[in-house]
Amino acid sequence: MGIIQAYINEFAEVVGQMQFDLFHVYTVDEHTFKVVRNMRQMKINHIDEGFEIENELINRLPKIEILYLAGLFHDLGKGKGGNHSEIGAKTSYKFSKKIGMSMHDAELVSWLVLNHLEMSSIDTERSKK
Repeated sequence: MGIIQAYINEFAEVVGQMQFDLFHVYTVDEHTFKVVRNMRQMKINHIDEGFEIENELINRLPKIEILYLAGLFHDLGKGKGGNHSEIGAKTSYKFSKKIGMSMHDAELVSWLVLNHLEMSSIDTERSKK
């Protein structure tokens, strides 16, 4: 419907964009929606879905919107020629400031986007053990 693209201009650039790697099986936009859906599942479900630890941690966050924004922006730098994490970090910071977030919160959103690959790598290693 174009609602997200109207609010976050950069989202329009990843709609239907394929990802050619072994980790992603969905287009960038679909992957992003699934990330946000998974965060919501971790927030509301804990016993039935096997998200006990995630539920406990996510419910300790004082500002859940920071995590959701980072999830929305984590791959929006893809296809722009360069490090998508760095591009996404800059874009997410500008957006966060535009919507009135404090500098601290905007910097945290940006940091999460910038470091999402490292966090994913740590989680993958932890899952192997």
